[in-house]
Amino acid sequence: SGEELTKLGKSASLVGSGFKSASGKSIVPVSNEAMQRAIALFNECANETESGEVEMSALKSPSLEVSSSPSRKEDNPELSPVFDFDGSFEISSQMINVLEGKVSQPQQKTQSLLIEERRVALRAEQESNAESRFKPMDASNRSAWRDKSHSVSSRASYSKSHQVIHEPSTPGLLWRRRKIGICSVRGIPISFSGPVDKELNFVGDFLRLENTGPFSLSTASDMRFKVDSDDLHSSYLLGDDVEIIPDSFGYVGCEEIVRAFVCSPGVTNGLATHQWIAHHFCQLVWRFGSTALLHYDDLVRNVFPNLTLPDSSMERTDGRLLLHALLLELKYRYDRELEAVQRPAIRKILERDDTPAKRMILCVSHLESLPNHQYRGRLTDGWYHVDWVPDPLLTRIIERGQIRVGSKLATAGAELVQAPSGFCGDKGEKLRGEDAHLFGEFSNGLALRLNGNSTVRAPPNARLGFAGRQPMAHLPPTPLSSISPDGGAVSSVCVLIQ
Repeated sequence: SGEELTKLGKSASLVGSGFKSASGKSIVPVSNEAMQRAIALFNECANETESGEVEMSALKSPSLEVSSSPSRKEDNPELSPVFDFDGSFEISSQMINVLEGKVSQPQQKTQSLLIEERRVALRAEQESNAESRFKPMDASNRSAWRDKSHSVSSRASYSKSHQVIHEPSTPGLLWRRRKIGICSVRGIPISFSGPVDKELNFVGDFLRLENTGPFSLSTASDMRFKVDSDDLHSSYLLGDDVEIIPDSFGYVGCEEIVRAFVCSPGVTNGLATHQWIAHHFCQLVWRFGSTALLHYDDLVRNVFPNLTLPDSSMERTDGRLLLHALLLELKYRYDRELEAVQRPAIRKILERDDTPAKRMILCVSHLESLPNHQYRGRLTDGWYHVDWVPDPLLTRIIERGQIRVGSKLATAGAELVQAPSGFCGDKGEKLRGEDAHLFGEFSNGLALRLNGNSTVRAPPNARLGFAGRQPMAHLPPTPLSSISPDGGAVSSVCVLIQ
């Protein structure tokens, strides 16, 4: 009570050095102002309790409970006192807020605790549901799903190239927009002019990278999106009806996305694996995160205003809007690759169902220097990756800095070869192991060999993958003056016979 605290303060002032620990060591004295403020707070709580307006259960704070054993450690250091090496009592941040008059209202604190309890229950339920939905379908369910797919595919349309396009059973927003010819989020213009700073940081706190290293494809899995704001919810409905449950700090990462996506109503049980969702999440995070780093203003002006959240009453924060766009893209990839069975370029090449000699545009996703002035690279079509063996001509261009991570290359006449011994290294073995989960063991050790004489740099807004129309000569004619003897085969030249 306030009277007991007043007596305790008087006894402490008689000592002259403040409170003492159990070991007898002096602690920093408590000022009279802080003591009077604490007494006033205790008296105010006592008066409210007598009037019956506030329940003591709502005012009970773990920061006021002291363990009898100094060696005991609580789960949350912010909610419990901390003992240092000599056994002295160290005031927590919540007690400091109480002494400084910054304590929040009991009703708001109770509401946040109730939301967190609700999230814990929803998280456990979603984890159990995700575990069951990752399991392969049994024979009866597989037969029912096949019959449903056949009934849906009976309405399949034909493209201009006379290819059958199977319709997904539950198409997402981007698939429906693509079918009626409406441009998706990717078609919104973003400027590419202007110098790029060497050190870039995310604006605000709507994105957080847990890894302390630079942002890259290898660290994309550590990216987390902030979805909490002043209006707290136990869960958020984003993308194509994907229920997102953030962690205790209001952020969402790879594990939360994988769990929420497989439990969404538009995903069939056992069709999308954990590795598939995590892989494409990292691919999209690498692209969206790079755009947020380089073109944040363009996102705010051109992209975010065109996005409509499923819940119109939800606050439009940067983290929610960016995650909403990412989930729409993830559902589009699911609809196109798994439901409609339209495979991207690199997957067709690695599965030996298409030739790498076609004209295609790839992006450099990884570059690693090797001994003897050699480089190991990774190329991506936006969906999957393949190792890259640069020839001497492309190696010189890399050393001059004209090809780096993020550069797009237009090539023709490429070859799928066995990677040289010692080409992959430790990091390469890890990447090859990840590819084995996606394509099987037969994809290990394969690399794409590009010919420098048949490779040119593509503009930043070039579309990745196979070219829409394959010309007979594959690439524009190469001038004879730019042909290098160590640049491999030449795609095409234009000569005049005299």
